[in-house]
Amino acid sequence: MKAIAKLFVGAIAVASTMVATSCAKDDGKTYDVTFYDNETVLKTESVKEGERATDWAPVKEGFEFVDWYATPNYKFAYDFAPVYKDTPVYALFQSTNYVEDTRPWAIVGNGTSKVLSSSAFGKNIEEEHMLTRSDKKNVNEYTITLDLEVGDEFQFAIDSNWSNQRGGGYLDSTSLDGTEYFEIKASHLNTETRKCNIGVLVSGNYTLTLTTHPGDDYYDTEDPYYSEDNRECFNYSDFDKITWVRNGDVIEQADKVYDLYIKGNLITGWQHIIEPEYKMDYDPATKTYTYTHEFFDFDEFMFYSLNGDSILDGLGPVSIKFGQVDVENSTEFILGSKEFDSNFSTGANGTYTFTYSLETRVCVVTYDPTFTLEYVPNTEWYIVGGGCSELLSISDWGRKNMDERFKLMPVEGKEREYAITIDLQTNDEFQIVRDSQWGLAHGYSFLKDPVLDGTTYFANTGNIQCKVAGNYTLTLSVSDVSKRYDVLSWVRNGDVLSQPIKTLDGYYKLDTHNDWEPTMIGSVLSNGDITFTLRLEEGNKFCFVYTDHDQPITDVYPGNLIRYTAIGEPAESNSNANFSTNLDRNFVCDVAGTYDITIDYSSGAPVVNAVKVPDVYSYDVYIKGTMTGWDMQNKTTSVNGVVEFDYTFAEGDEFGFAWFDENTTTAWGNWIGTSCLGTEGDANEIFNAANNFKCTAAGTYRIKIVKSDDNVVTVDFFAK
Repeated sequence: MKAIAKLFVGAIAVASTMVATSCAKDDGKTYDVTFYDNETVLKTESVKEGERATDWAPVKEGFEFVDWYATPNYKFAYDFAPVYKDTPVYALFQSTNYVEDTRPWAIVGNGTSKVLSSSAFGKNIEEEHMLTRSDKKNVNEYTITLDLEVGDEFQFAIDSNWSNQRGGGYLDSTSLDGTEYFEIKASHLNTETRKCNIGVLVSGNYTLTLTTHPGDDYYDTEDPYYSEDNRECFNYSDFDKITWVRNGDVIEQADKVYDLYIKGNLITGWQHIIEPEYKMDYDPATKTYTYTHEFFDFDEFMFYSLNGDSILDGLGPVSIKFGQVDVENSTEFILGSKEFDSNFSTGANGTYTFTYSLETRVCVVTYDPTFTLEYVPNTEWYIVGGGCSELLSISDWGRKNMDERFKLMPVEGKEREYAITIDLQTNDEFQIVRDSQWGLAHGYSFLKDPVLDGTTYFANTGNIQCKVAGNYTLTLSVSDVSKRYDVLSWVRNGDVLSQPIKTLDGYYKLDTHNDWEPTMIGSVLSNGDITFTLRLEEGNKFCFVYTDHDQPITDVYPGNLIRYTAIGEPAESNSNANFSTNLDRNFVCDVAGTYDITIDYSSGAPVVNAVKVPDVYSYDVYIKGTMTGWDMQNKTTSVNGVVEFDYTFAEGDEFGFAWFDENTTTAWGNWIGTSCLGTEGDANEIFNAANNFKCTAAGTYRIKIVKSDDNVVTVDFFAK
């Protein structure tokens, strides 16, 4: 069995509808299940509605069959679930011909450790960055042993252009014995974790091993940025793997010192200004950074480092935020959240001094009321956001559009007041800002009377979220003393004036699916609805995204989020009560199961409803022990949650079982030993032992294994 991580979470069925659809079973209806090898049809099976296709193993000369997948990119393994539509299935093969890897693999990254601090994300590749090829026969294995510090980030590549990069998505594991040692540095906007950095969570000396299979590499020629000149940047493998061993503590501390600069809302407008006024002073004798500057009340800021002399060299690995503040020994006027490592915020005009120890990674902040700066209110303001309304749907949070259509105009006869009249749909989100860098951003905390006469018109999502669709006039009143006293007021003029119908593309993003990689659901009209099926486990976090039709999701264009605030009212006809939310306002699944999820746009804003459908659990069981050389043999698939088969044992055979279901991602599966021994079997005592089962009376026995919905397994043995 190949050690390939399988993902079984995905859209099982999708329906884009303008009217209600029927799920009633038609006993005479059949669907085609077509099995592919890339674009070659291997065979087509006609399957009755509600029944399953036949699992089988194709043969291909020079290759070994690995498994069936529901998508051509092998993201989701196909679980041979009941069929309710024509279904394509894709075979994954691995070459049996060994191809020697001659590529010069190196570690590329950044950080405060000795090796990565000199890498500058691959700008410098020296001997210390190169991986060593092992002398194992017919195996392409590369290793490097080095110190890693918390906050370091890295990948593997073959040159400074990051050709053939192997990132977080290739990690075999990020944790050991309950401790997370690494993280995949992706956000819910990321689309390909195999290109994401690996972040270090525990300092130490590590041996990292990259195992490659160049004969099975392929190129993503469909990527819009692909060309023959840069094709090596789009090289992937379904079989390469990164493993690691922590050998102990860090052996040698790095001596490199980074320049640290400040950036913030009022102090720099969130611009990277590389000038002495905004640079921290460093004392090599005490390994301490200090910075003293006058700050306006209500400013927000942080300190960052560079890899070189300018921002073009990239951001460095050292940053200072409120999470590193020694609150007990710092001024009460420096504010923030240690739990979420927020930016710094000032509570009064004055002079602040920051003292940061490079050895302890702790910052102490002191305050002096001396203040000589003059506050000059800004005079140009824009609305930025995302949603279904005509204007915000094309804003892309100011990254795509920021012109006169989005500008707040001065209110005639009013000093320092600026207004805009705009349609807002339910769940639209927005802020008022100075520029595309979000300088002087005004969010929910500035909004006056979000609840009026018992009706919630706006909610706090970090942004301002509209809860009642309509045509609004938003007015920003700007203080001449401090941003703290700015006020955003509003008037609802009436219903939405204009709502064009267009085609949208919908996606879901799940925390356990390649760290929030978007998965296409389908297309839908902006006044229609779309339904799909998703398997969720308790604790899963997820959200939805929609974009204009054929607009790819990228870091530059992340699309419009649909979060928990869009969920419909709980009712007997739905399972919405099975979900809650978290601080990020994602959906959180509280009851594991398979759900039909509908996103309804007919009201002008998305509304999400979920209905839990009966689960059809299927899992495979293998036996392994002294009689199999501890290899897995005798695969048996469950029927209605039960596995039954006969097996002949010799006296003294020691063994156990491994089970695999749609959520199993390890090659060794889930172990079944004597702790799972049931109470029904009349021969159970013959096999009772300390950990593994051990046969004390040779013979043939009926084995019955039952797995409940919550993964509780029992094993019983019956005499034949």
